[in-house]
Amino acid sequence: LKDPIYRMGKKPFDVNSDSIPMTSDEVAHPHIAAIKKEFHRHKWAYAIAGVCCGVCVAGAVASSAGALGAGWDAVTMEEPSKTVVLESDGSGAQVESRSWWVRAPKKQKTKEEETSSGFCFSCDNAPSRGWGWAFGYGKCECHEGWSGVCCDVPDDITTKTHGPYMGTPGTYELYTFYTKDTDKHMIYPDCDGHNDATGTNVPTEFSGLWWMDGNPASDYVASFGRSSWQSVADDGYTCVSATLTNPQDDSTHTCLGGMDLNVYDEDIWSWHDEALGKIVFGGALGVQLTYKFECGGDDDGSLTYCQIYPNAAIPVTSNGWVSVPPDLVSFDMTRAGDDLWIRNSIIAGLDDYPHNYYLKRITKCDGSKGEHWDDYLSHGKNSAPSKPDVFGFGADERDTVSDVHATQLLSKKL
Repeated sequence: LKDPIYRMGKKPFDVNSDSIPMTSDEVAHPHIAAIKKEFHRHKWAYAIAGVCCGVCVAGAVASSAGALGAGWDAVTMEEPSKTVVLESDGSGAQVESRSWWVRAPKKQKTKEEETSSGFCFSCDNAPSRGWGWAFGYGKCECHEGWSGVCCDVPDDITTKTHGPYMGTPGTYELYTFYTKDTDKHMIYPDCDGHNDATGTNVPTEFSGLWWMDGNPASDYVASFGRSSWQSVADDGYTCVSATLTNPQDDSTHTCLGGMDLNVYDEDIWSWHDEALGKIVFGGALGVQLTYKFECGGDDDGSLTYCQIYPNAAIPVTSNGWVSVPPDLVSFDMTRAGDDLWIRNSIIAGLDDYPHNYYLKRITKCDGSKGEHWDDYLSHGKNSAPSKPDVFGFGADERDTVSDVHATQLLSKKL
């Protein structure tokens, strides 16, 4: 059996193979037999490879066609144009000797294709294109707020406005901004408590930007960037009550001064970017909602307690303003640290204990990120630090901070 080929019956067999019958031509040309044998043994692998190659070639052709044809949605004809040849008639005048009309095809781009090609393997912010994605072909129909070839470029959302909203203070509109850019859109007091926008001053305890973490209402961030502090000692300010009483422990504090915060004013109070936020802003503007802060503190002059009086312009009194008495609705805030105040709310007849949320400084007076900035951007995933106020009350019992959406609203006066 030295010869690898021996005969069994009428057909030769290769003894080194899987007993594949060989023809006479294959016996005469063993290299052909070897190729056939190899293909037979790996026929499924070659079949799969062939299909893959076919898909790649088809995808390349389709992609090339899509790339070359991207932006051209139709072939139309230009308006006919007349070509005229003028010749001199010998007297200096020119006359038409011959002319003809020309009409040529013209390709037109769609508005969408002027900014994006149809060639993209993954549309990040767009609905599925069906099987077109397999070849990287098919225009990405971007969701609102996104553009670019693959719908991965955010639009300038600050150009999107809502309104106008008309009220006695003036006409305003709301515009959208990204939460991560809060410090770029809102104004706030500097490290000396000075407000450049109004030329006024506030205590340095209120410099920077403050996140209302856990606030159940439709607002996110507050600023005293348009407030003006009036001191009892220096400016002759008269407090609603000369003595401020903390209802949680009945401790008393001498009122040192006060300031107003108009929540509807521009670039100082942010709202939820949703229908309810717009409705609440419209209501706040309509009644000129203003919070009056009157604060007291330690003997060294540092502020630790503030009483807050909501005021609204409702025509039921001689001067048209209504101030909610603290016996009915008590809003106050107590200091828990340099970057943290605890906002306490008690509604008479409903609760004997306060509902709390937490006023946290997210942007410092110099524009740097505050202690609570990362929590502010965590979408409610970071743990809520538990720290009581200087009176020993109000420690946060939540597991995590509240969620802040990716976009918010700010008002702008027209």
